Amino acid sequence: MRLDGKVAERTWQGKEMAFRFFKSRAMGTPRYQTKTYAMWDDEALYIAAKMDDEDVVGYLQNRDDPIYNEDAFEVFLLPNQTNQLIFEFEFSPKGVIFDGLNRRTPDNKSGYRVETARGWNAEGLICKASVDGTLNNFGDKDRGWSVEIMIPFSALSVFAEKPKVGDKWKITFARCESSVYLDDVEWSSSVPIAKYGCWENYDEWKPLKFCQ
Repeated sequence: MRLDGKVAERTWQGKEMAFRFFKSRAMGTPRYQTKTYAMWDDEALYIAAKMDDEDVVGYLQNRDDPIYNEDAFEVFLLPNQTNQLIFEFEFSPKGVIFDGLNRRTPDNKSGYRVETARGWNAEGLICKASVDGTLNNFGDKDRGWSVEIMIPFSALSVFAEKPKVGDKWKITFARCESSVYLDDVEWSSSVPIAKYGCWENYDEWKPLKFCQ
């Protein structure tokens, strides 16, 4: 499979994971919808997403820039619920990567809190993006953008064992949407979240099962 960001290969057919995104229950349905795909081999997890978008925005250029303030597709992985470590990956229409390592810890006031190691980078992580329209031009209407991602298992090996057939990780997808058609950045997720922006509530996440 050639990673070019277009999600055009027949390889992705039948690998769909999520067809509908939600804002938090209090905030309703997002303006733009997203479709996600996943597959794996012995070396890596492959993820793709197709996103409707009338105004594709992405100015930031450097790794770990705050791309969540523009347009971004996000992947959160929890391989092992025992150690509470969550891998966070974000990708922009320019192919810029933000990656971090999060740990959810108990908190007497709110129930839990999240600590983030933003200096951590996943070695060998690849993202290719493709825009169906014109990037950073709010004067026209775009059709959307897409990404194809490769996450090497070796990049996660310090904190997570390489998966075997039959293993299950927890996963959720999210999206930050900045558009001239919106009053503010819109956040949505592949699972309904009770509290706006509360992605770390992984009790609601979907299982990612590694099938043969």
